[in-house]
Amino acid sequence: MKKYLILITIGITGVILAWIIIFGLRSGDKRLPVSANSTIVIGGDGSQESTAINESGVKPLSTGEETLTPPIDGEDREKLLERLASVEGLSPGPDTGYIFVGDSRFVNMNSVCGISKTDNLFMVAKVGEGYSWFNDTALSQIKRIISSGLFNKWKLIICLGINDLGNCDKYVKKYEDLKADYDMVLVSVNPVEHYGNLSNEGIDKFNSALKTLSLPYIDTFDLLLSTGYSTSDGLHYKEDTTKKIYNGILLGLEDISPGTLKPQSDGILSDAALSKKNSIQNDIIAQNKYVKKESNPESIMDQEMLDEFLKTLDESGEDKTGTTEIQEASEAESTEASTEEVQEDTEEEKQETESAEENSNNEEEEQRLEEERREEEERRAEEERLEEERRREEEEKRREEEEQAAEEQEE
Repeated sequence: MKKYLILITIGITGVILAWIIIFGLRSGDKRLPVSANSTIVIGGDGSQESTAINESGVKPLSTGEETLTPPIDGEDREKLLERLASVEGLSPGPDTGYIFVGDSRFVNMNSVCGISKTDNLFMVAKVGEGYSWFNDTALSQIKRIISSGLFNKWKLIICLGINDLGNCDKYVKKYEDLKADYDMVLVSVNPVEHYGNLSNEGIDKFNSALKTLSLPYIDTFDLLLSTGYSTSDGLHYKEDTTKKIYNGILLGLEDISPGTLKPQSDGILSDAALSKKNSIQNDIIAQNKYVKKESNPESIMDQEMLDEFLKTLDESGEDKTGTTEIQEASEAESTEASTEEVQEDTEEEKQETESAEENSNNEEEEQRLEEERREEEERRAEEERLEEERRREEEEKRREEEEQAAEEQEE
């Protein structure tokens, strides 16, 4: 009898241990992958540990998504904000040229932070663009900057992907191919606030793929989740958040190469070199400018302003009603003399108008094709997301069946 009791006790203990092990493994599956050694996560004490979600009331995750990072307490959050503030007035050192490469979020950052106005910083960015633009246009602009010879060393700071998360594999392969020729730092794609079919979970997966590369990586995604962020439309950030991201990039550069940041100062380049730098930068900005055609452009001066303007002329002291016969004759002669000129001008204006209409039609067609391309990319991204969810559900179902079979076998 005692022998049977011992066997029963051992069996029950084994089942309990098996359940503990299985539960532990399933819980571990929900954790994010460990970052690569080159990943820089901005922590309150400068460490590279991943920290957390914000306490600002902003909801960084779409409805139904799991929290991607553990919360941090108020004291750690304040330390992190103080560290971000500590880089105000600093910039990467003068011995290297830095080229920021991105989309509309970097365009906005350049406007807010004046990146391209610093002697050794350049901006190559365009609204609404992603992998195709980077591969077909941005790389040639980057080569043009580097070939200027203004600096002996160059570093690329790249933040692309929010417009085409579905091209994740292409980005990873391209960065892998380029790392032998360029000194590159990757910046995480940053979170949204409910924008179309974009989700922070999808963005996190994209970032996880970037972390697999043996490249320096600055995690401003976790930085924003830790300290809060605000957007103007769900996708593009307000000024305070834009400055926070820029400061986070500066801190990341300092963590990667201590001593990188220096007090920002002018005079890094000579007048001739600075003129050359500005010429190249302004030309690239002009090439990358996003032109949106207005269907009903606003008049430079509306009717009320025009009436007020004419009224000031009438009140200027001139006699508008007492025109003399000599003045009338002179005006008539002047009118005849200028008739041919007016006709010629009218013909030229007509030709210019036709040319402008033709260009306008071309722009509309380009915009239509661009919208179709983006819609197709969004559709593909959604299909991939649904396929990934289906695959995970099947995997979960398979695990449950295996666990159930294991339990039945033990019984």
